[in-house]
Amino acid sequence: MESKLIKDWKGSDVQRMRNIIRKQYNDSTRSQIGYRKKKEDHVEGQIWEEEGKQWTIKDGIKQTITKLDIVRKQASLPILCPCCKNPMKNKLDKNMFFIHAKCFDCVIKYETELKFKNKFEEYKININKQ
Repeated sequence: MESKLIKDWKGSDVQRMRNIIRKQYNDSTRSQIGYRKKKEDHVEGQIWEEEGKQWTIKDGIKQTITKLDIVRKQASLPILCPCCKNPMKNKLDKNMFFIHAKCFDCVIKYETELKFKNKFEEYKININKQ
């Protein structure tokens, strides 16, 4: 009994071999008709919605925008005080920043000014209410 190997060569197979011989490795062997995804170019800082999520580009990297980003930003302690630009190193600075958005020294200066103006008691009551 003789065995014969019969293989059907498709046009795409022949085209693929031609592409390999010509060193055109990424060329397609067949054409596709149908769905094409829209290519949108986005720039740094732009916000867009895709697949039900909000996206942005920060430092050249595509990132999602989540609900926790706002909380994360509020909970982070800056390196320098926004008022006096001094480094925030102490534990007291951290505690005062989350209450007053200032370092401990700035809060002391502000409260001293209020004491001179006789408005400190009113200020103290408002802080306790908050």
